[in-house]
Amino acid sequence: MKVGDLVSLIMKKTQPAQVPRLGTVVEVWRNHKNVITTIDVMWADENGSRITHHHPRLFEVVNS
Repeated sequence: MKVGDLVSLIMKKTQPAQVPRLGTVVEVWRNHKNVITTIDVMWADENGSRITHHHPRLFEVVNS
């Protein structure tokens, strides 16, 4: 994962099905071993855009 990647929140199987969420990686945080620990994702929604912090294993890269 790198800054600028389009990512999708990994969805759980629910009834009714969840709406897919897409966002753009705006910051990548690494530890002293150069392992990604946190990513900042910018979401677009009806109220504008917002940035949230997440663990990278919650996401899959759609395109890079």
